[in-house]
Amino acid sequence: QLFAPPVSPSVLLCPHLYSVLSRVVPPSTAPTDEWRRADHTARALYRHMSPSARELAFSAAGALAGIAAMLALQRALLTGSRAVTLAMQQSEEDQGEITRGRAKHDMTPSQLARRQAADPLISLMLDLLDRLSLTEACAVAEDLIAEHLEAAQREDAPPTELSTLAPRLVSNEFGRLWQPLHLREALIDYDNEAHVTCRQYVPATFRELRNICNLAQVRGAAGPGAALQLLTFDGDQTLYPDRATLGSDAPLVPLLLELLTRGVALALVTAVGFDEAAPYEARLSGLLAALTAASAPEALCSRVFVVGGQCNYLARCRAEGGVATLYMVPPSEWRLPEMERWRPQQLQRLLDVAQRALLDGAARMHMADKVKLVRKERAVGVLYEAEKHRTELHRTTT
Repeated sequence: QLFAPPVSPSVLLCPHLYSVLSRVVPPSTAPTDEWRRADHTARALYRHMSPSARELAFSAAGALAGIAAMLALQRALLTGSRAVTLAMQQSEEDQGEITRGRAKHDMTPSQLARRQAADPLISLMLDLLDRLSLTEACAVAEDLIAEHLEAAQREDAPPTELSTLAPRLVSNEFGRLWQPLHLREALIDYDNEAHVTCRQYVPATFRELRNICNLAQVRGAAGPGAALQLLTFDGDQTLYPDRATLGSDAPLVPLLLELLTRGVALALVTAVGFDEAAPYEARLSGLLAALTAASAPEALCSRVFVVGGQCNYLARCRAEGGVATLYMVPPSEWRLPEMERWRPQQLQRLLDVAQRALLDGAARMHMADKVKLVRKERAVGVLYEAEKHRTELHRTTT
């Protein structure tokens, strides 16, 4: 009876099943207003289900979705309809967007929402927030992760509650949980600035939850007993302001020096691509000056790296006569065999295609006179050079 109009809302407790059925049901059986009201009630019921009940619903929904697809395919073969084929193609495209990811500025609001929901940690937090406060949800998630990490050290440990509630979070598909997340402390830190727990009717947003999780990860990496070995940073808007450098008066300099003293390696990973060390030295001038003031001990200098041009150049710090400087590491010492097989002719053809795309895009957006093309050996890009900065332009057009 899955294809008998209207489809019973009782089988739509799981949104995944709903999305499948909404694609395979022919347009002639479009849901009525009464059906939509019943479906709304079913969705509300789903939001108030316990996590264990939700897992059961997902399992049942997966089986029902498989049956629905089989019946739809059989019906399409009998009637010659292409509706199911088109539905399956669209489903594959949507899944590809989620698994491969797309730039936020290149997504519709619904696509962005689906990508946000695909984050397993944020999905767990959102599920907990359906029945708990933000403070309680952070506490429960922190305990679940700690319990799972402890059980993962034992070979004969039974499945943890976290693996039941959020199986994707503990699967290899989305990486691995390496350390506990101090979500309680992170929420206190974030709440002191954002006061998110003071809101009565507006729940925490995806961005707020991500900020809390990021703070928790930083606390876990810097907490007692943490074996932190490497920190990587972007340049603009991270280590220093946009199109600026890390000066000697930057408040981050003494903190970075302290990390080096504690044995942590630091790496600036930037899109800026140069085959010489001088431009990178300018960007890290404050840190290099601090190392020089400390007599440039080799043990500290050797822990500073720069990865430039995304992955095309590598520089490392060393002490020369008591002065901390950078030098370019020969490619043969660090490039992967796959990178060594890249041919100059192939690189230039790729850069030619990218250059044409950039210039065509600038012309199409009526910005050809506002950007400057920059072509290097292993990179091509455009610089915005209009009098009005792009952030000001964004404010005036939104």
